[in-house]
Amino acid sequence: MTTNLKKLAGTIMVGTSLSIGVFFLQKLPDYASNSGDNEDFESASLTDEELQGYYAVYSDPYVVHVRTALNGYLDGTNVGMDIPDLVIQPRVEDGVTSGLDSFDRSYYQSKFVVFAINDNIGGGKEIDIIFQDKPDKMFAAWVYSAGEGYYDLRGFWQKPGSTEEAMRVIYGKYLNGGVIKDL
Repeated sequence: MTTNLKKLAGTIMVGTSLSIGVFFLQKLPDYASNSGDNEDFESASLTDEELQGYYAVYSDPYVVHVRTALNGYLDGTNVGMDIPDLVIQPRVEDGVTSGLDSFDRSYYQSKFVVFAINDNIGGGKEIDIIFQDKPDKMFAAWVYSAGEGYYDLRGFWQKPGSTEEAMRVIYGKYLNGGVIKDL
């Protein structure tokens, strides 16, 4: 198989595995209204090939840039953010909390798990992440590509519906003994 075909196959596998997360995220209110026990949910599973495709997500330049920008925020340089005030300042609009300063900095010190990647209506990618050390919320990071390998973090917010109860279900199904337990 040629290198381009391998990349395409990997992209398809990643898309398949990430669509599991997107489906589940869309159903958060339904799952969250459950009794709160994770025993009603079986752990999701992927083949080794699908799992390798999932791990390849972590070399995606949009995903790598999320870590670059979070590190820039933590060290005060704001590297990775062209307009830091738009990304950092706390805001609540239409019930959605956004801005890096809206949340405890300890989230950003943790490694994160990519739950889904989608195109953003404003261009670039919206990357849904869960921090491993504090898996009580799901966040979205909007990363824009200005071309030629240049990326910019343009937004960061808590995903609506990612309550602690819903996150316990996600954690039980996907992270704790599920699809991405080895991260």
